[in-house]
Amino acid sequence: MSRSKTVQTEEAPIYCILRCRQVQQRTGLSRSSIYALIAKMSRSKTVQTEEAPIYCILRCRQVQQRTGLSRSSIYALIGKEQFPVPVRLSAQSVGWFEHEINGWISQRSRSMAAPLGAPQ
Repeated sequence: MSRSKTVQTEEAPIYCILRCRQVQQRTGLSRSSIYALIAKMSRSKTVQTEEAPIYCILRCRQVQQRTGLSRSSIYALIGKEQFPVPVRLSAQSVGWFEHEINGWISQRSRSMAAPLGAPQ
């Protein structure tokens, strides 16, 4: 006698399984940082019930490719408070949230589309 399971699609969560390399590419974290976070999460007694937003972190080279700016230009704009501030990933690495870079690019493209001399 075989029993078949009925899966309720409305309540069943969907999980995406990523390999370590994929997580590194999406977050910009090192392998050891990823495993440290996994260990910390597995010791946690709380269960997250709400869907958390997914933030992708871009490293400097990726930001350079997306914006067309050099590293020195990026940091010069940060100094003038005209570019998103990076987040510290570890003692020697930083990254930028992808949504902030995308917002900066779209803001920049809107201001470039305005006629010269027009208020921005």
